[in-house]
Amino acid sequence: MKIGIYQATWGGIGGAELYVASMAEILSRSHQVEIIHHNPLGMSLDRLQEVMDVDLSRVAFRCVPKPDRLSGGDTNPFTKYKREKNWAADLSHPYELFVYSGLIVPCFCHAPAGCLLTYFPMETMDSYHGRESETWGGRSVLKKLASRLYQDFEWRRRMSSYRHKLAISEYTQFWLRRYWGFDSQILYPPLRREFGRVHKTKQLVSVGRFDPHIKNYETMVRAFLALCDSGVKDWEYVIVGGLNDHGGGEAFYQESLEHLEKLKSISAGYPVSFLTNLSGAELKRVMESSSVFWHGAGYGVDAEREPGRMEHFGIVTTEAMAAGCVPIVFRGGGQPEIIREGEDGYTWKDPGELVKLTRSLIAGQGLIERMSENARKNVLRFAREAFESRLLAVMSDLLH
Repeated sequence: MKIGIYQATWGGIGGAELYVASMAEILSRSHQVEIIHHNPLGMSLDRLQEVMDVDLSRVAFRCVPKPDRLSGGDTNPFTKYKREKNWAADLSHPYELFVYSGLIVPCFCHAPAGCLLTYFPMETMDSYHGRESETWGGRSVLKKLASRLYQDFEWRRRMSSYRHKLAISEYTQFWLRRYWGFDSQILYPPLRREFGRVHKTKQLVSVGRFDPHIKNYETMVRAFLALCDSGVKDWEYVIVGGLNDHGGGEAFYQESLEHLEKLKSISAGYPVSFLTNLSGAELKRVMESSSVFWHGAGYGVDAEREPGRMEHFGIVTTEAMAAGCVPIVFRGGGQPEIIREGEDGYTWKDPGELVKLTRSLIAGQGLIERMSENARKNVLRFAREAFESRLLAVMSDLLH
């Protein structure tokens, strides 16, 4: 069976790319699989495989020009629908099964079978159809009604072109229902790699890009300083982050670099270190030797107004648990689905609670060791074997 998996951002190394790579690896054992993308560089396949720890030797790659979004023009609903339906049709036409992986409203699926995989719906039906614009607000009631009738028809046909809809978490599933109006099945992302058992040190670790807008490193650095000032001794905080201009361009790189320098200045004189652009093996060693994992994405975000800025699932959190780190993560987004509160980790709502929970964990006799073992055991529900079994079960009626 010929399968195409569309991943527009292929070439980066993040949760979406890991998800697609793992799916492609599994399906390529029995089917002809292509990853469709728009990156002419595509990044080194060896580098992607090393960091993701996947085998893509049986997977082909198809780079196509990025299609321009359609703009207005047509007022006739029949020609407008035809134009919209045929937009980007060449992405899915060559395949028997087409998987659309992304964050935005998908194109129509033209393959005999389609699967829509959504990490989070980053636009609503209203924003997609322009219902939040000044132009829309100035229309008459009748024109709004006529437009809604057409838009709702087109939306139903677009989404029904995908037989299955997948969400990566209960959090995403909730917002898919609210924003896009359909139910979906949950297929949690897989663990990226296996971790060994090594001597644990008095080390807290955080992992993620040095993004000044998302990861909340400044909040956590200041929390660690408060932890040290409260009397906690001999502990170190290590922040491992990506720092390059591949994802957001030169401007984002410079902003991230300035953010990193600010963090270094804030933490001067304290046992805080910053590691950038580690290899997969180096990151693995850091996580294996760390005892506690901190994660702050989502703190300070209005979850009702900007739900997309929350952590949609938390792949790095599951990896930290597999490495035997006790996670203490922000209580929002998809993270609470991972943590079994008080058994294998904790969630926090404000920096004061983060400091308090960490102090209690460190002070508890044998508590880190017990929770570390629970974390290793409980996270197996996200293991690759569980992902493969669930993937094949969900797609059983699509594969032949």
